[in-house]
Amino acid sequence: MTDDFNYGTVDDKARKTPAGDDGAIADEKQGDGRPLTPFEERAWLRHQQYQYTPDQSALAWRLGPEVRLGRLAGALEAVLREVPGLNVRYRFDEQGELRKFSVSPRIQPIAIEPIADEEQAVAALLREQEKPCELHLEPPVRFLLFVGGPHGVILGAVAHAILGKQLSWTQILTALSAIYNGRPLPAHHRPAARDGLTEGIWLANRGERINLPGLYRDEARGAGEIVDFGQSRSRHTCAATRYGATLDAARLAPFMPPDGEPPSRLTALAVLFGCYLSTAGAGEEITVGLPLADAGAEQEADDERLAQVRVRHNGRPLRERVAQAQASLASVGERNETPAAASDAPVRVIRLLDPSPSLRLEGVAAVRIPLPPARCSVDLALAVGDGPGETLSLELIAGPRVSPHIGGFLLERFVAWLAEPEAAASAAVDLPAAAGEGPREDEASPAVPPASDGAQQAGIADLILAEFREALASPRMTLDDDFFDFGGHSLIATRVIGRLLSGRDIEIHINDLFSHPTARGLAALARRGDGQSAAPPAAQTAHGDAADAPLSLAQQSLWKAYAAFDFGDIFNIPFALRFLDPVDETAFRQALLDVLERHSGLRTLFDEAQGEVRQRIVSLDDLPHYPWFGYSHQSAARDWRAALAQEAGHRFNLAAELPLRVRFIRDDESGQQILSLLFHHIVLDEWSVNLLMDELAHAYPYRAANRSPVWHNRPAPFHKFAIEQHKAGLNQAHLDYWLESLRGVARGKPLFAVADPAENGGASSSSAGGWVELKVEQAVADGLYRLAREQGASLFNVAYAGIAAALHALGAPDDLVIGTSASGRNDARFFDTIGYFTTVAAHRLRFSAGMTLAALIEQVKNNINLSLPYSDVPIDLVEEALSDGDGPDGRHIFEVFIQLHAKNKLNGCFTLQDGSRVSFRQVDPQKSESLLGLQFEVMEEIIAGETSIRVLMSYRSQHYDAARVDLIVAALTKAFARLAEKRAAQLPLESLLPPPDTENPASPVAARDTMTPVWDKARLRELLLPQLDADGEEIGDDENLLEYGLDSVRIMSLIAHWRSEGHEVDFISLMKNPTINGWRRLLTEGKDRLV
Repeated sequence: MTDDFNYGTVDDKARKTPAGDDGAIADEKQGDGRPLTPFEERAWLRHQQYQYTPDQSALAWRLGPEVRLGRLAGALEAVLREVPGLNVRYRFDEQGELRKFSVSPRIQPIAIEPIADEEQAVAALLREQEKPCELHLEPPVRFLLFVGGPHGVILGAVAHAILGKQLSWTQILTALSAIYNGRPLPAHHRPAARDGLTEGIWLANRGERINLPGLYRDEARGAGEIVDFGQSRSRHTCAATRYGATLDAARLAPFMPPDGEPPSRLTALAVLFGCYLSTAGAGEEITVGLPLADAGAEQEADDERLAQVRVRHNGRPLRERVAQAQASLASVGERNETPAAASDAPVRVIRLLDPSPSLRLEGVAAVRIPLPPARCSVDLALAVGDGPGETLSLELIAGPRVSPHIGGFLLERFVAWLAEPEAAASAAVDLPAAAGEGPREDEASPAVPPASDGAQQAGIADLILAEFREALASPRMTLDDDFFDFGGHSLIATRVIGRLLSGRDIEIHINDLFSHPTARGLAALARRGDGQSAAPPAAQTAHGDAADAPLSLAQQSLWKAYAAFDFGDIFNIPFALRFLDPVDETAFRQALLDVLERHSGLRTLFDEAQGEVRQRIVSLDDLPHYPWFGYSHQSAARDWRAALAQEAGHRFNLAAELPLRVRFIRDDESGQQILSLLFHHIVLDEWSVNLLMDELAHAYPYRAANRSPVWHNRPAPFHKFAIEQHKAGLNQAHLDYWLESLRGVARGKPLFAVADPAENGGASSSSAGGWVELKVEQAVADGLYRLAREQGASLFNVAYAGIAAALHALGAPDDLVIGTSASGRNDARFFDTIGYFTTVAAHRLRFSAGMTLAALIEQVKNNINLSLPYSDVPIDLVEEALSDGDGPDGRHIFEVFIQLHAKNKLNGCFTLQDGSRVSFRQVDPQKSESLLGLQFEVMEEIIAGETSIRVLMSYRSQHYDAARVDLIVAALTKAFARLAEKRAAQLPLESLLPPPDTENPASPVAARDTMTPVWDKARLRELLLPQLDADGEEIGDDENLLEYGLDSVRIMSLIAHWRSEGHEVDFISLMKNPTINGWRRLLTEGKDRLV
């Protein structure tokens, strides 16, 4: 931003502009001028008739500090000179005829205004928008630049509609981008349909008003102006206001007619918006103006091709109303009739003027700043445009007669109304006239109405399909599509079943969903309840109020273990994301604050007094007193890996600090931003991680566009769940289920015969350990998915069975107890709540001679699915009851723990409102501790649209040394490969996975020749450090080890060690790649031969 440029402020420009025609003749006319088109004549007459400026509109973009200011100012001046038809003046010739002249003036420097904040720029643009354009002195398009604000440079532009049929913003911005980027100007064409310079909402309304209580200003009664102290103080009391929301395009699908030509989105939304206003306004008829389907934006700025529809919501299906309006408008267009004057309509639906995709400056991310129009003569105008991804951008413009405080509420309720089509369709019939809204967000949906068996089953299938579509974000899913083919898994299945039971009073068994995973097939097995199953609405409190609550049962269980490990970092959950594209850290922080506002459990302190731990919510007003967020420029210059490791090891003081820490770190080598997200487990579980990422993906695009996010639901607070569970107490019947299932099991022991400190009467207190990663080849992953479909099971069921079978082949007992996580969310009211609900469940697997793989998968599936209703009981209470009063000895009843990370959303992107993306990838944390003996995390991930599977295995070093870890990973890799083979399900486990051909299960086996584990960095470092002269200095993964005293003698010593473990590595290869990452790759490949 240090390019040379000529400064000229907005005020300077006003002083330099000639005051009258005499000064205007300084420019050079080219030819005798051209006559005006009828469109231009009407625009000129309006321009002369009105004292205000109805034909002007302003646009603005936030460009950031990366833009080169001098280069941009020069490009803007070039646009004014070079774009055909832009640099014109409207003047009378010597015969007194109004003509249009192309001129060659000396272009004034682009106005550059210093500002302190964005609000100043917006205020200046609105003033410029309201200032009459001197069409005989200046071009109809004016540019302004604002510098000095927190977001860098802001580009503003004001355009007059007189050029509407000759130029468009798309053409102007395309030309600007070409000049700025040093490319030739594109060929000039007439504006494309649906493209223009202004939104055309200034047409005079003949006085019709909307019968909607509270819509209009109440100035006649002397009511004072209400001031919103959180918003700009510079807002004019008579100006229009503008509000925005994003709508999933799939929301319109239920309103589209099934047959015939689908209506345009404008037509559909015109009818729907009119019906909503009619419903909210005592059933009165609403007149909505809109452009015909073949009308371009320049025609929207004139009334020659505008139409209107009259709508009254009388209870008829909305899709019929949409089809009727579409047919009526099509008939008018085909007969070339002049539609009814749309200026009679107090409501308008228009195309959103957002040409941002055409502004493509190299290295610059342009973000539109929505601005209210200079004048809006209609009362309500709904602007519709394309949003990010499969969404629509809706912006509601409220005219000066409308109360400035109701527009945002109307738009929010309209979007919510569209989300409840059944409630919306019956609103006019069943509700009192004054009740315009659909059901409140916290009300249960209506139960399934009585009907004949065939009709009832079809209705249930439709409801199941609706839940499938919402849960899987797949609006095109049909009645016969497979739930699992669209990304379904056990956690989503739990969510769907819970919502159907609590919201629709439809009972479905989870095993039926696995066996019949289509909406139509599942409907035949669904059972309609008696209306008693619907859950009451979750009680709500103002999120800002301080609240105190006991711990939930799951939190109590975790707190016991937390205390046993001396309140250390064992329950830290460190996530790290590498952003592949620049991320606005300020906008990200604000998006996180939006999430913290909705989920008070994330801003909770934990106090212990008199033996009881209570959780106390920190109010939003008090959040600034707690340091929880750090920007990248605040991070000390150091290796990002060391910074992540330090964050992961942070020791929380939960009584005095928030249970989360968020830090941005800059990778100096790549320049990319890395985000450290550290949570204490007591406020976040696996289910909550995806909720968190979903909400950040929703809020960040809004905040990046300087807008507040519009939410379509309000999650119940976690402390309400804790209070309700505390009052209800432990469910004895659920505890009895676990006691009956697990009676007689022994305490968990290491898989191999190793000494365990717990065997001598003490708990195994050391949590030191490591981890390895097993990547599943795509062909093997495809085979595992195929096996899951064949067996009516989930991927997790199959992976669980494969791990269990591999461990049994290595000598695990026939009566094997395995721990796994359960969501703990048996109440659908809390499905959208971020918190710690997760419990640990222990399942008993019994192996028998001749057992087939199919039988094992079926046993796993039944163990998990049948226990879900009882999963609210924490494992420590089960283990205490199983100990028969002897007291727990510090060990779990299981040594092995398996869990699924399904459709991990830590790899993905944020789609911004201009369609651009901010992509990110998860950085795996380095683990040096393991609370459990042997833990398998099955990671099902979608990266760039591709599904992949990998397994992370963490272990306690006391139980498993390097050789045993290698053996387990080799056996597991071989097991997955065999499970992926066709017809593997019917084979006995003994033939599918024979025991290793060795008497010593701790020694390497031939299986290593076919599958070698990815080497653990922590183990490699542990082996290397004694050989290096590091003096305590942290060594990076890609640093040259030879610089730390590693010589040939020491390398040969390491080679001898690896040879004793069965690894064959080459001395020369090790010398060529003397880094930790390089050696890790060589050891993983295991293909080099010793010289």
